[in-house]
Parts: sequence; C-alpha cells; structure tokens
Amino acid sequence: MGRLPGISERAARIGRSLSLFVMSASAVMAVNVGDSMEKVIAEKGRPRSTIDAGSVKILSYTDVVIKVRDDLVVSIRPAAAAPKAAAPAPPPAVAVPQGPAPLVPPAAGIDEVKAMLDQAVARVVEIVNQEVPHEERGSRQAPEWHYHDGAERPDFAHVDVRAFQELRPADPALITWRGHDDWVWNSSDLEFNSKLKYFYRDRTLPTKRLTQEEMVEINAEYRRIAACEARLAQLGYSGTVP
Repeated sequence: MGRLPGISERAARIGRSLSLFVMSASAVMAVNVGDSMEKVIAEKGRPRSTIDAGSVKILSYTDVVIKVRDDLVVSIRPAAAAPKAAAPAPPPAVAVPQGPAPLVPPAAGIDEVKAMLDQAVARVVEIVNQEVPHEERGSRQAPEWHYHDGAERPDFAHVDVRAFQELRPADPALITWRGHDDWVWNSSDLEFNSKLKYFYRDRTLPTKRLTQEEMVEINAEYRRIAACEARLAQLGYSGTVP
C-alpha cells in the first residue's frame, strides 16, 4: 500500500495550484495593479471610452474598467454587464373604423321619431324661406316674376338639391314680384329650386339664393326625413308626414 502524502506535500500542491490560478488570471486580465498606462495601452489597445480627471484616468474596456493615477494602474474591476435591451413596446392598438351612426336610433319609438322628423322639416323650412332684402321700386323699370302653383314632393332619400338650383339672370338686374309691384329685388340675390319648392311657405315672394353649405345641410336633413319616414312605416305609423 502507498502512504498518504504528508501535510507539507499537500500544502505545496495547494500553493502550486494557487500560483497557476493567479498566473492564469493575470494572463487573462493582461494588466496588473502597478503597471504603467503605456503598458495597459500596449496590452489591451485603446479603451472604448476614457474619463480624464487630471492625474486620474478611467479606462473602460469591454471586459474591465481600469483606474490610473499618475500613469500607474491603481485598480482593476470587471466591466458591468451591458443592460439587456428593453422589450419592444407592443404596437399601438389600431382603431377599428366604425360606420356612420344611424340617422334614427334603432330603438326609437313613434313619438321620438316623429319629433326628429318635425325638427328636420323645421330646419329645411328655416333655410329655404329666408327673407330677401328689397327696395322701393319708385320709377325704376323692372319685369314681374311669380311662381306657378303646385310643387313636386322631393325624393328625400336620394335627391341632391344643388343640381336643381336655378339662378336668376343678371340682366335685368332688378325684378318685381306679382302682388308687390312697388318693390324690387336684385336678381343676383334670388333663385328657384324645384326640389325645394315643396317647402316654399309664401309664394307671393321670391326666394333667397342659397349657398353651397346651406344646400349641403338641406341634403342632410332630407336624408334624415327619409330615415324617419322609413322608421315610422316600420312602427305602423299612419299619421301625416311632410
């Protein structure tokens, strides 16, 4: 049988192992405390960044951070691990486009729909029957105009009243109106529209020339009227409609 190694022999082996470990660590680190800055640069190359505070310099490498004072290494520490990249933010939620709101609420009852219908009609009447400025005729010559009886009920669901606007010719510049021979109106202020005549409330007077914006609003009210009429029919309403 072999004999167990003595304590002195085991201590020698441990010492040799420690020496090898230190040598290996020094080889990996490439520089040691006390080395010159010149040697650091020769061994590891130029640092990624340098903080220069007079006699003290901090050299940052990918693996270590070396502190130098008066051109001699005074400390060596491992470089901090690079922070993990933040997880990408989730993409913003995409709004799902919504269709236009219904002109008449699906659950609306007869009274509510009838009120909406009356409101739409009242707005059309208000726009169409705006007062047109006039002047005393005096001795000025002016041809007479008037409206014929009757009016066509518009197709509220489809008509575009802009397509039916008829403007008065610029010549003559002034006209008078049947029943009001002592007044004159500027022709440029007037219009006739067969798709609005249904709402002319006083046909003994001419009607104001409407703007594009006003006619677009009337189109919208016409669509509301059509939707209200359709809903009232679904509810079995048998009363009057425009």
